[in-house]
Amino acid sequence: MPAQAGFDTVIVSYQSEREIGDLLDDLRRIAPAHRIVVVDNASTDASARIVRERHPEVTLLANRENVGYARAANQGIAAGDADFVFLLNPDIRLPDPAFHEVMLAGIRTDARVAAVGPLQYQLWRGREHLNHTWSYWSPRAFVFFVARSLGLARGARAPLPTAFLNAGCLLLRRSAFEEVGGFDERFFLYGEEPDLFLKLRRFGHRALLLRETRVIHLRERSIRRLPLGQRWRRRLGAAVNITVAVVRGVTALALSRGRRGASPAGAGRPARGRPPTAD
Repeated sequence: MPAQAGFDTVIVSYQSEREIGDLLDDLRRIAPAHRIVVVDNASTDASARIVRERHPEVTLLANRENVGYARAANQGIAAGDADFVFLLNPDIRLPDPAFHEVMLAGIRTDARVAAVGPLQYQLWRGREHLNHTWSYWSPRAFVFFVARSLGLARGARAPLPTAFLNAGCLLLRRSAFEEVGGFDERFFLYGEEPDLFLKLRRFGHRALLLRETRVIHLRERSIRRLPLGQRWRRRLGAAVNITVAVVRGVTALALSRGRRGASPAGAGRPARGRPPTAD
């Protein structure tokens, strides 16, 4: 299917038979004419079969082994060619019929904006509660999170600059994503988000949290289906990966800024595809 409307959607699935069909239904309801790529990481449940049978128009890339999130996401993004890419987890729900329009308008406000994300809510005891995600790891964003969680800041709608966004639901500018080398495939699961956004900052790109639209994120459904021992190993690995990504990324960013500060006046950005300093 040729790319339409200037965007693709990429979904990485693993043991997602209870969620993937509903997300694809949502996507076809609110934006029927665009390319959707599902990368299935060797699920042993019916995830791939549901995609094939219920949505044969979707491009399904079925891996023979679980290659991890970062590699699978890169694989799916490389399969398209649109200027913008929606990256979604299977456990995302899209209650806002204007979701795509708001996200696309947000990323097009400035060529330096490399990624935008919506507010993410989770369901708990039948009610929606604002998720605490990577999107609020900046002072202004965290203040907004606290205020909104307390029932304040209801009228706040302007885009909010933030250091990070949650990869479970975001819109990427393909050129910026490719410029920084995409997701680091050394991260099997977790760590790829802070790594990506710190690289984007090194290249002068920005990220925005869009407060005009929202999604429901059911959160880590596939991980919760793992045996308890595997779940704890994944969480321990997550802590290690995130620490490595943040320390390495912040260090590289600081060195980059130091080098630019020592450069002669008028020195521009680094050449495309080459960071100002090695990791």
